[in-house]
Amino acid sequence: MRIFKLLLAATGATVVLGALIPSASARNFSYESQTFRAAYRELNFIMLGVTSSCQVTLEGSLNGRTIPKTAGTLVGYITAASLGSCTRGTYTILRETLPWHYRISGFTGRLPDITSIIYHVANFALRIREPGGLACLIRSSIAEPVVHQAHRDPVTSSITGLSTLGTIRTGAECFGGAGEITSDNPTPTALNSSAGFPVRLI
Repeated sequence: MRIFKLLLAATGATVVLGALIPSASARNFSYESQTFRAAYRELNFIMLGVTSSCQVTLEGSLNGRTIPKTAGTLVGYITAASLGSCTRGTYTILRETLPWHYRISGFTGRLPDITSIIYHVANFALRIREPGGLACLIRSSIAEPVVHQAHRDPVTSSITGLSTLGTIRTGAECFGGAGEITSDNPTPTALNSSAGFPVRLI
């Protein structure tokens, strides 16, 4: 738990960093593809020591190939989400909440050799039935986002992984308790392609 909170604190610091350097030499992110896909083997929700875990695939589209790296910029949307098998508990994706909003929040590393880009996801919504039978609703917001950390190779500009984390309060059916979201670190690709997903600074 302590490590998780420290990571969130570091993420918060990158938001400030991204906001404070709008005038640096590299002002924009340049995306080679305007669509993306990430297939998680494990997207985990942990509450009161109980972990629910399912395979989840997310697909999205960007608003353009060139996007300012300013914190708060609406980058695009997650337009589709699908489920695979679950090893513990079960998930239901609330498709009526799609598309989920995708905003840039900051980055880590020094320009131009940044090592990850931080995105916040709002409206991400799941109903989770835990192994013990309790069903909880989670829905992220701008104030309480799901965080995507896109890990970047500064030499090749390739995005090498897309990890998911966050602390989200549940609905009244689970007494508003907060749970943690974690994931494995899949390599995203362009939609309907096995090609990588480079992000350059221009």
